[in-house]
Amino acid sequence: MRPLIAHCWYRSANPSGENVVVERELSLLRAAGCAPGLLERRSDDLLRAGSLAKLRAAAGLHAPPTQVAQLAREIAGHGADLLHLHNPWPLLTYGVCEAARGEGLPVVQTLHNWRLIASARKLLGPHGARSPRDDHERQRLERMPPLYGGAAMDWLYTRAIARYWRERVIPDGVDAFICISRFQRDVMAAAGLPPERLVVKPNFLDHRGPIGDGPGDYALFVGRLGVEKGVLELCRAWPRTGLPLRIVGDGPLARAVAGCAGVQMLGRQGAERVLELMAGARFLVVPARWDEAFGLVVIEALASGTPCLVADRGALPELVQDGATGRTFRAEDADDLVAQARRLWDEAPTLRGASRAAYEASYTPAANLAILQQIYANVRAGRLPAQGIERTEGLRVAV
Repeated sequence: MRPLIAHCWYRSANPSGENVVVERELSLLRAAGCAPGLLERRSDDLLRAGSLAKLRAAAGLHAPPTQVAQLAREIAGHGADLLHLHNPWPLLTYGVCEAARGEGLPVVQTLHNWRLIASARKLLGPHGARSPRDDHERQRLERMPPLYGGAAMDWLYTRAIARYWRERVIPDGVDAFICISRFQRDVMAAAGLPPERLVVKPNFLDHRGPIGDGPGDYALFVGRLGVEKGVLELCRAWPRTGLPLRIVGDGPLARAVAGCAGVQMLGRQGAERVLELMAGARFLVVPARWDEAFGLVVIEALASGTPCLVADRGALPELVQDGATGRTFRAEDADDLVAQARRLWDEAPTLRGASRAAYEASYTPAANLAILQQIYANVRAGRLPAQGIERTEGLRVAV
């Protein structure tokens, strides 16, 4: 089997977890002897090319026939038997799916975020684009970070994706959508993607860092210091816990959270140092305000034998078994955050073994590779993507 991996790399000045996931999956496939091809574009190249190139890219967010034909030639040159798409924007677009289908290749896409069904202002789906109709839909939209940039780019992306929906390139141009959590699968199905084409395969980690074996003398936050991560609310509530907290990361709220009582700012750290800090922590805290489709930082902590305190929002409660590998708290409820942090501080040293076991059961490279290969085989054979993978090495896959 020779998959062709298609991905537009995010710009290097804005480090992306999606880039990390794609790099890991490429390495996994290569180690398994699959010899994946790579159809790639780089946002850095677009930025260096100047204003005219950016205007052309903006105009081509809904790919014209000439762009689809060029993509078809590139796909044919790889000799692959399946296209696996990750991020198509802004330089591949869903024209890459049209091109692959024209070449007779089945298409799989991993959904890393909410971009397919939400812009900054509109809900997207079979209807095209529309504004929320009630408070429930408005709240749902607010909780799905759109990742589009400014208002002009949001309008361009929204227009292009809405047209792809109306023309049924989405969803008919994709044979299987890989969701990274059950929560994401349910939201995508409710938004209009065919449930039978949705399969859950979480992200994974080849953990080679230390595994914590001591009690730990600090809680830890790791992530971008942005509004969506809930770090400001965390720092405002944390002094009431009376517990030490270390914060790793950088972002627009760095100044706002500096100087909070009981908080030590460590700034951005290298990957090895982050794993050392995780292994030494009493627990990791993830106070997300938006609906995370996954939580790779949680898996990194579990692999380090460190339990987690997470908001009960998005996919986070799927990753932490309350009372066994950590605790959940009511999102944006400062009182509950404080109470659960104190509770977990006392429990955490006894939860290290269960935390590591949760990682080993579900989030290792071996478990992930088995699921990915089964998805590929199903799609190539014309079967439903989740067929035959209800359980693989301890990972419960929702169909």
